Order: sequence, then structure tokens, then C-alpha cells
Amino acid sequence: MNILLILVIYLVALSCCEDCRRIGDTCYTAVVHTTSDISYNKAVDICKDRNKDIGLIRDENSYKEVMEFLRHEITKTNKEKWYLTSIWTGISFDPVNVRITSPGSFAEWFPGYLLTGKYLFEDFTNVWLTVFNDPDAAAQGMSNGEPIAQTYGVLCEMKLN
Repeated sequence: MNILLILVIYLVALSCCEDCRRIGDTCYTAVVHTTSDISYNKAVDICKDRNKDIGLIRDENSYKEVMEFLRHEITKTNKEKWYLTSIWTGISFDPVNVRITSPGSFAEWFPGYLLTGKYLFEDFTNVWLTVFNDPDAAAQGMSNGEPIAQTYGVLCEMKLN
């Protein structure tokens, strides 16, 4: 491989991760607001405006690292030292057949908040992540909801390969 090409790839990878957490071959960033004002469609637009995609969580290790990254972001973004936030992910879910429909995605469900069923929850197809600043808090994880629901932010990603 050409040395110049290697240098360009290296510099792109560095610039990607200035404001992110690199986990494997993915660079994650988070946009966190102090008000719950982000629908799923707005979340997608926020990531696109940053030349990124809305973030997927691919395995348990990535989930744990993303949660730790978000705990840091909560403290940094919210000077009031909020205890929790919820942000959109790119994970999609079929509540009728009770399965994740995003290929290669992982879910760690918020206790008691996996909402399923044909009549009441058929539109609850998108997944957000709730994280507390306390890593030992039991009530954190993923929940499914309608894309019109409002969260505090979005997890964005850029694949590095």
C-alpha cells in the first residue's frame, strides 16, 4: 500500500475520534440535549449533519463501552449533574414478532420495558438507550418506542474500515 494512502487513512481515523469513543472499528459520538426534544427522524438528521450514521450497538462489549462513554457525556453536557439520559440508537425492533430487525445488533433491555404486541405496541419499532451516571443502577438499558417519541439525544457512528 502506498505510504501516502496509509498516512491519509491514519489522519482520517484520528480526526474521526477527536470527539468520540472508538470501539473496535467504529467511532461513536453522542449529541445530548438538556431537554427531551429529539424524535427518531430528527436524530437521524443530526447524525447525517455530522457525516455519520445513527449508531448501532453490535455486542455486549460495545454496549458496556457505549454506556461508559455516555456516562461521561452526561456529566460533560449537563452541568446540573443529571442522573440519567435517554438517546436514540439505530436499532430497529419488531414488537409483533419480538425480534431485533437491524442486522448484527445487540440489545440489553431496560428491565420491564420491552413493549410488545400487535395492537398496543406495533408502532414501537425504534430503540433508545437509557443510561444513569451510576453504573450500578439497575434500571438502565434499551427500550423500544414510537419514532415520534422524544429523547434527550442520539448516538451517532462512523465505521472506520
